[in-house]
Amino acid sequence: MDPMLFEVENAGYSDGLAPEIPVMDPTLTLPRYVNGLALEASSMDPKLFIAVTSGKADLLEPLNTDILQQVTPIKDTAIHIAAGFGHLETIKSIHSRCPILFSRANSVGDTTLHVAARAGHFAIVRYLIDCAKTFFSSQDVELGQAGATETNLIRNGNGKKDTVMHEAVRNCNLEMVKLLIKEDPELLRLNNDAGESPLHIAVEKGELDIITEMLKAKHISYEGPNGRTALHAAVIHKKPERVDTKFNFKTLRREGACFVGELHPVVQREFGVSFLEAF
Repeated sequence: MDPMLFEVENAGYSDGLAPEIPVMDPTLTLPRYVNGLALEASSMDPKLFIAVTSGKADLLEPLNTDILQQVTPIKDTAIHIAAGFGHLETIKSIHSRCPILFSRANSVGDTTLHVAARAGHFAIVRYLIDCAKTFFSSQDVELGQAGATETNLIRNGNGKKDTVMHEAVRNCNLEMVKLLIKEDPELLRLNNDAGESPLHIAVEKGELDIITEMLKAKHISYEGPNGRTALHAAVIHKKPERVDTKFNFKTLRREGACFVGELHPVVQREFGVSFLEAF
């Protein structure tokens, strides 16, 4: 095992923030900081770490599959890191040699899809979904469970039960949201541990285009934390233009959104119509 085993812990690659790639020092015994980021010993070979953070896929060629499958202390795989940095070609190179690696979650439950969506890398999210289709369709022929594992991977929640859809909405990425709805519209029905639906997050952020796209779906969750709904969020965050048509009120009502009576005066004040007139 190479004695130079280092990692930038919490380096920000999962947020798409690429730190300066450090020069490995084999004599380093205490944590050092690069750009304010902790550099400490880990179980990932530094050659692999440099390859995936720099995006130089050719550096992967001399590394065997055992090294390619090494993980960091928080169980990030090489694909997690490359996904955060946006290095699609590096991911393709690793996947061609270690096809199961893309499906693994780290210690906080983030899959490679979570990381790529959080960092806003549309092409990588699309590629990883394609990987799931290809890989699991071949496996399912043997298991007799066509589509089940692929769907589970796309819908997987992390430790906070955030799905890839939650991450895409937080990133305000309309094209990614469209892709995910097309691939698995059931993602719109999944709430996280905080009780937030993807729609609720979109309303809080005031992303009208994303909200409009979501409302086209047949089944969608309108729920938010503490019994609130997406409409509550629109009113509270003073974005009446986000729900300024009777169509949207009627849609929310028809789909069973739970409104409390105390919302009536708020709707009257913010939208200039009575609560009943909205329906």
